[in-house]
Amino acid sequence: MSVNPGWAGQPFVEGSLEKLAAARELRRETGGRFEIEVDGGIKPHNAAAAAAAGADILVAGSAIFETPDYAAAIRALR
Repeated sequence: MSVNPGWAGQPFVEGSLEKLAAARELRRETGGRFEIEVDGGIKPHNAAAAAAAGADILVAGSAIFETPDYAAAIRALR
C-alpha cells in the first residue's frame, strides 16, 4: 500500500519507493519467486519510478477511472 488507507485518490507516499526496493532486495536475497504489487497513488508521473524501485504490478484506480479516456490513461501509465 503506497497511500495512507482510507479513500481513493490519495497522493503517493514517496517512502513507498524505499519499501519497494527493500522487497525487491528480499526477493533477490532469498531467491523468492513472488511478484511485488503496489496499490495506491499510482499516476503517470510516478509509475516508472515504482517499477524501477521493484514493483512488478501497478494498481491504478483513480489515474484511470477519473479520466474520460481510459485507454489514453493506461497508455500514459505504461
